[in-house]
Amino acid sequence: GVPIDLLGLLATGEPKFIEMVSKALRAAPWASPDLKLSLADSGIWHWGYTNLLLAEYYLLTKDASVLPAIKIYALGLARGQDSGGLYGHRMASPKRNGRLPGYAQMNQPSLSNFMGMLLAQKCGIDDPILAKGVSTTYAYYATYVGRGGFPYGVHGPNSATYNNNGTSGSAAL
Repeated sequence: GVPIDLLGLLATGEPKFIEMVSKALRAAPWASPDLKLSLADSGIWHWGYTNLLLAEYYLLTKDASVLPAIKIYALGLARGQDSGGLYGHRMASPKRNGRLPGYAQMNQPSLSNFMGMLLAQKCGIDDPILAKGVSTTYAYYATYVGRGGFPYGVHGPNSATYNNNGTSGSAAL
């Protein structure tokens, strides 16, 4: 369910591949302007990457047909984070009093979701819910700058390592 292959094709910059991505997005129900998402979905792993694809596609092509889906994903991500601005195996929700289900927050999906929200803003999505979501996540990750690598869950910076499960690369992006 994660359209990483399309993001890879888009990254080539070649017109024939960009057209392939365009056709795929027009046919994809997850890129529809009528998209319906629920915090009960287990969207943690694919919402952020999907939003990355849609936003990168928009920024490259200016095809405004994807802007409604970008906004839907970005606001869904902002609403689904916990009070620290992070994500676990599923979204936090009012039903869970803003807490994440499962055992802990995870930096890898949190970072891709954060990038998706940031790119949504770059696409012109201006909403106070999104702004608060970005600000909350940024505040958490800013505490790591210059102090060490990210752990798997929520722990202090690890000054003995530079990477964990790709999180440092994601943060660098």
